Amino acid sequence: MMYAVTLKSIGDIDHGENPYESLPGVPDKTMICVSIEDCQQCVEEYIDEYDLGAGNWDGGDVYEYLGKLIGHISYNGRYWTLAE
Repeated sequence: MMYAVTLKSIGDIDHGENPYESLPGVPDKTMICVSIEDCQQCVEEYIDEYDLGAGNWDGGDVYEYLGKLIGHISYNGRYWTLAE
């Protein structure tokens, strides 16, 4: 099965950033992955590449191939199904 994971940042109001916009220079992305573990790897690499803190992480939605939202990956890399 194929998956897609959203990768996004947001401003952290605690640091005087706009919480309604992505951080400057940090593009929103959607990555196609072959497993949930691959999605988690993409999240980790994106967070590391753009040096995001927990307050800047706004992505992590995981979709199955046909576009149905099935879960979320939090800042710490944990995958949560919609049932949790």
